[in-house]
Order: sequence, then structure tokens, then C-alpha cells
Amino acid sequence: MDVVIAVRHGEYSGSSLIEQGRMDIANLAKIIKQKIGEDTKIHLFHSPETRAVESAEIIAETLGCDLVECEMLSMDTFSAGRRMKENMVENVGDRACDVLIAVTHYDAPAGIIHYFRRDLYAEGYNFGGELSKGEALFLDVKDNVTGKLPH
Repeated sequence: MDVVIAVRHGEYSGSSLIEQGRMDIANLAKIIKQKIGEDTKIHLFHSPETRAVESAEIIAETLGCDLVECEMLSMDTFSAGRRMKENMVENVGDRACDVLIAVTHYDAPAGIIHYFRRDLYAEGYNFGGELSKGEALFLDVKDNVTGKLPH
């Protein structure tokens, strides 16, 4: 796996995305597609929460990939990152992929990136504050590049 992308769902009301949330996620999906390129093997995991499912469906449609529900991604705590990573990698198994995408909530994206790259946090790396709805954390494992999308 070369790239890990942890997405926070789009803006919502009740349990479903609002129009702005759908537009933000659609824009993010286009940016992800540009960043990862064509002919990329993608595994996309999502929380079972409606707003995450809807966000994942938009991303999957743009990228042309399948979805896998992952109960652990419904956790909203940073400390859940290790369990999320283990569960996602276990689900990928022997099916090699270039890009692993997780659609989740709150500070869980930072937890996922943390457990893929602990050394960044040991060095005090900070992604620049709270992740807004419709944003993602990006980690290029091969080239050691990190950052936020769409910024």
C-alpha cells in the first residue's frame, strides 16, 4: 500500500449529508482522483453511520471502486486508530492495493494516520488543527509526504 487517505464525512443535518456536504465530498473525490491517478487499486472503507456511507458512495462513484463497511470506523476517538488500521488491513488481506481510503468521523482520521506513521507524531508533527467536514488527511507512505486535502 502506497497511500492512506483518511476522510472526514461531509456536512450533514440529522444523519444525512446536506447539499453543501455532498458538493464538498464530490470536490474532494475529484482531488483524490487527481492525486492518486488512473489505474490505481483502491480499497475504500467506511463507517456504518449514514453520513459516512453517503460520503463514501460519492467517493466510490468518482473513483470507480467498491465499498467495505467497517464498524470500527464509527468510533470517534483518536485512540481507536490502531484498531481501525488493524481491521482495515485485515480486510484487505492478500488483495494488494495501492490506496487505502477510510471515511469516518471527528478526530478518527488523525488516529488512522497516526498508526500508519507513528514516527510523524513522535517528532511532534501536527496536521494543523481540527479536520473540517469534507476534508481528508493524506499520507504517501512510499514518498513520506503528508498533508490535508483539499488544501
